[in-house]
Amino acid sequence: MTNAIRFEIPGIPVAKGRARVTTIGGHARAYTPAKTVAYESTVALFARQAMGAAEPIAGPLALSIVATWPIPPSWPKKRREAATFKASKPDADNVAKAIGDACNGIVWVDDSQVVDLRCVKRYGAVPGVVVEVSA
Repeated sequence: MTNAIRFEIPGIPVAKGRARVTTIGGHARAYTPAKTVAYESTVALFARQAMGAAEPIAGPLALSIVATWPIPPSWPKKRREAATFKASKPDADNVAKAIGDACNGIVWVDDSQVVDLRCVKRYGAVPGVVVEVSA
């Protein structure tokens, strides 16, 4: 794979929220939760900065995501020191979905181009997400 791009998104990772439905004037309306919309906008901003003036990548892609959450301060010292992987919510696939949707039209044409996906959830001192794409 020849083209490669790497960027980081600071802050606590946010998973793609499930679409919500409400009624307005007797009609159902589906919407994406505000937290998801805000996070996808943040991801898009960092993706645009990383891409610069480059066009979105076409063709099959490999996507690697390493999402890091802060270690809960309420955990005992021994557990905090042993914390490595986050085996609790949110689901890794929902984290990847938020990143994938936010990068559509910026890093790649469409997230359906991702043929090799790796998403790691872990604990660390500095929360954030590292995204690496190679074509």
